[in-house]
Amino acid sequence: MPPPTLPADRVRGGLAELLEAFEFARAAKGDPWYFAVELSVLVAAGMSVNHIRWLMRCGHVKHGIERLRRRGGKASIRHVEWHRFDASSCFVLTPAGAEVARSILQAAPTSAAPVVQGNPAAAKQPD
Repeated sequence: MPPPTLPADRVRGGLAELLEAFEFARAAKGDPWYFAVELSVLVAAGMSVNHIRWLMRCGHVKHGIERLRRRGGKASIRHVEWHRFDASSCFVLTPAGAEVARSILQAAPTSAAPVVQGNPAAAKQPD
């Protein structure tokens, strides 16, 4: 069976957002979660939740939940493994995911983009 493909036209915008955040974190030598991309941004850029789940299962994206502290405290993000998303969900690329994002973004805009790394069958089953 050939590897599944991601429709490049649907994931390109979201991957661009994630890759930009990854590069900002790297340039700032900071915590990647500080630059995490919100679920609403990825969906507005054309990604579906299943695209995000697939990227997570392949080890290309990590999921976090933004938690606001009471009484004017700073927000924090807690990394989680589950594949259920809500308005507080945000995402970061892994280093392997950044490589995949670069290859997809450099490919011809109309091509289907194969997920060439990762083994979703070996990944932990979602909750």
